[in-house]
Order: sequence, then C-alpha cells, then structure tokens
Amino acid sequence: MGGSTSAGITVEDGRRLLETHVPRNETEFWAKFWAKDVRSEIWYILDPHFMRALLESRPANVFTLTAMATRHLEFLLSKRQKLSLEQRNEIIACVRILTRCLQAANESKGGEGSFASTYLWRQQPAPPPSDAPPSPPTNNASPADTKHASAAAAAAA
Repeated sequence: MGGSTSAGITVEDGRRLLETHVPRNETEFWAKFWAKDVRSEIWYILDPHFMRALLESRPANVFTLTAMATRHLEFLLSKRQKLSLEQRNEIIACVRILTRCLQAANESKGGEGSFASTYLWRQQPAPPPSDAPPSPPTNNASPADTKHASAAAAAAA
C-alpha cells in the first residue's frame, strides 16, 4: 500500500473513471491517485465539474475512490514511525481526493437513492475492530431501548 511507484493519474485515467466501472481490486489503477507528486493533478483532473459528472454517470467509482483513499489514509496514519516525505505527500493526496469526492457528494441532490444515502450513510452495523472478538448476536435493541423498556415494565407493575 505505501510507497507506490506508479507514474500518477492522467487525463486518460479520469476518462476511464467516467466511461467504465473500475473494480475495487484494480489496486494499481487506484494507487495512481496518491502516487508520486500527484497533488496538483488531483485539483486539475478531479475538478468540481468532473466530479459532478462522475457522480452522475459512475457513482460507484466515486464511492470506490473515496473508500480506497480512506483506506490508504488510514494505513499511512496507523504507522507508528516517522513518515517519509513520499508518505506525507500520499497523505496530502488522499485528503485532496476526499475533499473533491465529499464536496461533490455534499452538493448532489439528497434524499432516497442519492449518492450519500446509497453509498455513504447506509444503515448497517459497523464491523468490529480487527483486534476485538466478534460481538454476540443481539435482538437489535439499543441499550437505551432496553433501559426504556425496563423502566416501562417497572412502572406498569
């Protein structure tokens, strides 16, 4: 994940995002977005007009770009050592990508079926931390619901 040797993003990469679905497992393609010194290309290629068009034509690619940049950013920030200049540049690139993606998502129409409701705010349980054992199944009641149910049962008795 760290220290990519890719040449960086090109206008052709942007065109590919607009025209076809790019699977998440094409890691070499996605790694171009935070490769060597792409910080200025991000502003140029992923400009607001392009991001609006991409959100309209290929929202899954916007989601994958957002997810991959977030994943790479998390990877870089989890290191417990001093980051190299290249890694710091990758962090800046990821933040710029997230700025472009989330700005476009924020500007898009909301409501059911929108990019934000479909890809960003889906109601699903968060996965457990990787070092924690899986939690036992529950009856889908939150602690607050259980507390209120217990209080109502006590008041009825």
